[in-house]
Amino acid sequence: MLWYKKINNFLIILILSMCGFLYAEGIKALEYYGYKNPDGEAIVSVLFDVSLPEELKEALIEGVPLNFILDYDLSDQGSSDYISDLKRLIGINKHTQYKLSYHPILNKYQLSMNGYVTNYYSLSAALKALGQLPNLNLTEELGYAPLKPEEKVQARIKLAMSNKDLPKPFQVENLISKEWNLDSGWVSIDIIKNNP
Repeated sequence: MLWYKKINNFLIILILSMCGFLYAEGIKALEYYGYKNPDGEAIVSVLFDVSLPEELKEALIEGVPLNFILDYDLSDQGSSDYISDLKRLIGINKHTQYKLSYHPILNKYQLSMNGYVTNYYSLSAALKALGQLPNLNLTEELGYAPLKPEEKVQARIKLAMSNKDLPKPFQVENLISKEWNLDSGWVSIDIIKNNP
């Protein structure tokens, strides 16, 4: 009977460790909040946990850059006018593109966005920087007028790896492997009235 319990405990540990391994890679929103500042601007902050599967880490080291897209929009919850609904229906949102690459000569990871480039000594530091989105002014970014004090709005934000920018052989691999579809999914953030 003692051997039965040992095998049973071993199987339980093995199954739990496999479950943790299967769900370890991806993009997940860990923390997020939004507020309306005194000027009527909608500000959001999001912390994403970004982790790559081993195949993507190897591809990155071999010189394949990885592109990520941050999509965001702002919707008026209190209004039922057809203009807001139409904007939401046809998907008027904005995005920012990030490019993560590895440079073996420098032995550094490089994260670029809108012409700005930052170097990191480790992949974990570069992924941490990619996942940090502090104080994004959505009103300004989307070109909206300042919000009224009584206006209720909700922000939606998502971070995903852009698979279409991968070299063709990797795009085929992407169709086969679900591990390569890194996407946080849309995160909805209610914009509260005051700075937290």
